[in-house]
Amino acid sequence: SLDDALWHNILSVNGTLYEEPIKLFQDDVKDIVKTSTIMSYIGTGANRLSEIAARCNEPATNLSRPLKKLIDLGFLEKDVPFGLDEKNAKKSLYKIADSFMALYYQFVVPNRSFIELGRRLPIEQALTAHFSEYVSMQWEKLCRDAVTGNIVNGVVYGKAKRWWGSVLNEDKKPEQVEFDIIAESLDKKYLLVGECKWTTQENGKQLTAELLRKANLLPFAKNYIIIPVLFLKNAPKDDAGNAMLPEDVIKLMN
Repeated sequence: SLDDALWHNILSVNGTLYEEPIKLFQDDVKDIVKTSTIMSYIGTGANRLSEIAARCNEPATNLSRPLKKLIDLGFLEKDVPFGLDEKNAKKSLYKIADSFMALYYQFVVPNRSFIELGRRLPIEQALTAHFSEYVSMQWEKLCRDAVTGNIVNGVVYGKAKRWWGSVLNEDKKPEQVEFDIIAESLDKKYLLVGECKWTTQENGKQLTAELLRKANLLPFAKNYIIIPVLFLKNAPKDDAGNAMLPEDVIKLMN
């Protein structure tokens, strides 16, 4: 089972993967301590450059090279809102790119002293509190990867990304909105907007209506035909005909 695999391979000092990130870093980076420290901070929620620098107690300029190295090696990725240039975007967030590494730095590193003493209870509590949140993030990433460069309902899409920011709502007041997935079709006619949920008993029509409402507030979405898609763990209570389930996403990935 997943539970047995976690405890046997990762959450045990004798686990095959317990020291795996350090072994990987030994092949590719000079300063393993600094690299692992940066990964730890990002893995536990410091995603902006200013936050990472503050936790490392270093100026942000000192971190540009190690962060770029980790991105080049595929350990980190720069999350930039759809439509912005990755190189110059000020709104970028740093995320752990690899799902195993993300799990390791969220659950193993903060609990290392408990693992080494064989104290299972505090680790079980951390898993109970945050594992579904971790899985939701990986589900989102998997869905974006599945859409990128692929045919969804007969349309080929480019790179799928997140989008977050402030827009003017129907009452002309600022509103913070966020999209799990936005992708432009290669012919530039369609804009896929996606909502990812790793929960059960979702209301499909309600989620779709809210997705369309938010999409119509986006200034850059005016010239597209909006295609709302729900990426769900289970079939919704009422299907609006636009839900993709895990088996559909896996088919796209193949």
